[in-house]
Parts: sequence; C-alpha cells; structure tokens
Amino acid sequence: MRYTIEKPIDPLQFTENHLIVVFPGAVGAVGALDADVQSRMFGKSKFAPLSILSKNIGKNTYILRIADTNLISGSYFCNTVTYPDYEADVQALILTIRDKLGIKKENTLLWGESR
Repeated sequence: MRYTIEKPIDPLQFTENHLIVVFPGAVGAVGALDADVQSRMFGKSKFAPLSILSKNIGKNTYILRIADTNLISGSYFCNTVTYPDYEADVQALILTIRDKLGIKKENTLLWGESR
C-alpha cells in the first residue's frame, strides 16, 4: 500500500490531533503516463501533496493520502479477485495511522474526489 502523511504546518500541544484521509480521484489516461510517480499515484489536484489543502486546514491536522494501486489503474479502493482484502487493508492502515498519532475516530475525516 502506498501513502503519504503530511504533518501539520503549525502543531499545537494543547489541542487534539485531527486526520483527513484523502482518496485521490482517477488519474486518467494522460496522468497514467506522467513521468512523475507522485502525479501518477496521487494526481495533480488541489488535494495532491503540497497542495492548498494543507494551508487551509486547522492546526494539528494530519493529511493521509492513500494511492489506489490495485490493478493497472486502480479499483476505486474496492476488493478485487486479485486483492480480496483491499478494503480491509485500507481500513487497517487508517486505524494504524490514527493509533500512532493518537487521533480519535470522531476527529477523522474521509475525503475523496470521485472514487
């Protein structure tokens, strides 16, 4: 599983941590041929790494971006014949990151563009 974690720009020690989980949209035919692996995996959108999203969220908010690497062009984060546990693995990743960063379930936001 491929993912990135972006740390808060301005962490505060006296407030709770938050997590935004970004499920990037379909990259498309042109994006699939992009020489930049980050663009192929996460797309070139306002939710991509180093985007405006990180500059416009609350303090103590981490951003977890998960790349849909199942099959050739992704499987919309759904189980497939070749990866029957994909959905469970995505959920397990989110739980692991939340536990590691001490983030409560109610402080987690799932966000996707088209999937």
